[in-house]
Amino acid sequence: SIQYVNLGIQSPTVHVITPTVASVSFRYSIDVQMNDTTRDPYAGQGLQIWTRENEDSPWLIQSHIMSRNP
Repeated sequence: SIQYVNLGIQSPTVHVITPTVASVSFRYSIDVQMNDTTRDPYAGQGLQIWTRENEDSPWLIQSHIMSRNP
């Protein structure tokens, strides 16, 4: 089981596509500790799609994908 996660977002770039849709691309690093002993640090690229109902509504993450660099 996962016991610890540390996610660091680096250099986020926000693109507002319409007043209610935006994308955020970023690099990240993550360190995951599992079963008290195994640590799995790695890095990669991420992309999120954010939407909101109107310009007065809060932004919500609708989609999130992260790739893992070899």
